[in-house]
Amino acid sequence: WRLRALLVMAQVAFSLIALIGAGLFLRSLQNAGQINPGFDAAHLGIVVYNVANQGYNEGRGRDFHQRAIERAANVPGVISASLGRDVPFHVSASRTVLLWGQESTASGQGRQTLTSVVWPGYLRTMAIPVVRGRDFSVQDTKTTPRVVIVNEAAAAAYWPGRDPIGQRIAFAGEGLPVEVIAIARNANYQAIDEPPQALVYLSLVQYYFPTAVLYVHTAGDPTAVIGAVRKEVQKLDPNLLLQAESLQ
Repeated sequence: WRLRALLVMAQVAFSLIALIGAGLFLRSLQNAGQINPGFDAAHLGIVVYNVANQGYNEGRGRDFHQRAIERAANVPGVISASLGRDVPFHVSASRTVLLWGQESTASGQGRQTLTSVVWPGYLRTMAIPVVRGRDFSVQDTKTTPRVVIVNEAAAAAYWPGRDPIGQRIAFAGEGLPVEVIAIARNANYQAIDEPPQALVYLSLVQYYFPTAVLYVHTAGDPTAVIGAVRKEVQKLDPNLLLQAESLQ
């Protein structure tokens, strides 16, 4: 009987620990849902695909990207659509950024900075405000001078007290400069409620990747729309694997 009583006490104790842990987890989840990540997570859906799985070359891949955006934008309930290379909270690519003219000086050691490659209209679709300057354009092609958009943290880090628009930077390993055309508001790139991190946006029109994340900004609940978006994009290639979900 004494052993049975000890086992019951242990079971009750472990149950209380589990309940307390579950309660703390739910409270943390609720708090996380109330944090502003810097974009409109409540009205965003994503469709992820990789055209390389079907043997697309760059020309076919670029055409698929463009047509996927057009089809998604025409789905009822979709306000805007665009592409990015990264899934939300998984921006992991970084490059060494140098101020142009300092690449070969003693101070030209550069700084590792997060980079995200996005299609024109991405910031509008994500509801990330452009503080100043212009968005990427389809006229910014592989044959035109390369341009970038920096976030507020990058602007403050590289040009404190100065206007970054019109400034030029270089990426380590590339000999040509790129020009800053806009400043975007800071957002969360790797975790909810992270401290501000410097980030540079590059144009997916000027850089090609077969893997893409199609973002759609919806007027209402994205879960009611993202399925229709997936079906429309699937019509472009019935054999292509698509993964769709709401960002919330």
